[in-house]
Amino acid sequence: MIALCVGHSRPNDSGAYSVTGISEWDYNSELAEMIGDRLDDPYKVYSTYKGSNYVSSMRWLSKKLDEDKVDTAIELHFNAATPKAEGHEWLYWHTSERGRLLSRALRDSFEDSFPQNTSRGIKARKKGSRGAMFLRSTSMPACIAEPFFGSSNKEFEFAVKHKKGIAESIASGIRLYNDISCNW
Repeated sequence: MIALCVGHSRPNDSGAYSVTGISEWDYNSELAEMIGDRLDDPYKVYSTYKGSNYVSSMRWLSKKLDEDKVDTAIELHFNAATPKAEGHEWLYWHTSERGRLLSRALRDSFEDSFPQNTSRGIKARKKGSRGAMFLRSTSMPACIAEPFFGSSNKEFEFAVKHKKGIAESIASGIRLYNDISCNW
């Protein structure tokens, strides 16, 4: 089963906001359903995490993913920085070869779908890095997807206009990962 986790799903945390005021949680809640609709494999959207802070929420999510017998987990986000920042990046736990493979498959699919967008590549995360607890606490391969910068007018306009394409690209990346990983 594929877990489509909506980042910032704990109480009182909606993540970053786009230039138009849409939160990461709002954008990615809809995106998760759109990705799931394009998958052949069973999936579940996780958009409400229990816990009072990041650590307790990640512990709860990790346990829940194990209980649900999830094979692969992707947490959906978008980046925010300066208005000129741009690009997509895919994060994985530094010692997870399957997490690296998943990140590469998602990145490759996104680059094929949107070659005009800047690729910031795949990035390994270690303890203390942004998103590290999600990546290291899961027992299955995991990736944090950051397909655009919501703080950029150009990038957020792209993200709204091409939301279906982003969903298809991520679903295609999941299919690519499944095809490659079954031969490992």
